[in-house]
Amino acid sequence: MGRPLRIIQTEYPYHIMTQTNNRNFHLKELPGKKIIKIFVSVLNEAIRKYHLKVFHVVLMDNHYHLILKLTEPNLDKAFQYINSQLARKINKLLGRCGHLWKDRYRSLIISSDEYYDSCVRYIYQNPVRAGICKHPMEYDRSTLGFYAFGKKIDVEVSEDDLIVLRLGKDRNRIRRYFLTLFTQIAGLPEIGSRELRKICFGSPGFEEYIRSCFSLPRAG
Repeated sequence: MGRPLRIIQTEYPYHIMTQTNNRNFHLKELPGKKIIKIFVSVLNEAIRKYHLKVFHVVLMDNHYHLILKLTEPNLDKAFQYINSQLARKINKLLGRCGHLWKDRYRSLIISSDEYYDSCVRYIYQNPVRAGICKHPMEYDRSTLGFYAFGKKIDVEVSEDDLIVLRLGKDRNRIRRYFLTLFTQIAGLPEIGSRELRKICFGSPGFEEYIRSCFSLPRAG
């Protein structure tokens, strides 16, 4: 089977997800806060090295989610660096060898409307779906606390220009957006495993636009 199609562009944000091999909980095996320190260190190095604009981060026990934009067409280089560095450092600490990651990372292009809101909500609700906590705000391995409460974080996140474009730079309005994102369920598009395997997440018109930009056949 061939590799999944990868579209590299700088206009729209991506949802990136990478899962450990066989869904093993290797990211949970490291003691204390070591996995957070390693992950943040590697991610920040990549942000600076590849000029990534990372908006949202969720680190789970066997995978991670990022929502970001590229400033240069270097997606594959950036994530080859991130995942190889993470694998090397985590394997060394765990005294293991072999593949840490299941396969190539997934990259979903997101339209900048209610589909974006749905994707943001989806990644922050991961710990709730996994039964780790009852509310996304309780999870400390994500950037949600930074947006909702102004909590200090070590990830060098960029200002989410898609949200600022709609709400302005008023911190209180932005915090209210995140505080209400998990209660205003009606009206937002559904996203699940099927949608995450597609090229993009947006209206039918958005998908056709992306396909036409890269001379891809129309969706069946």
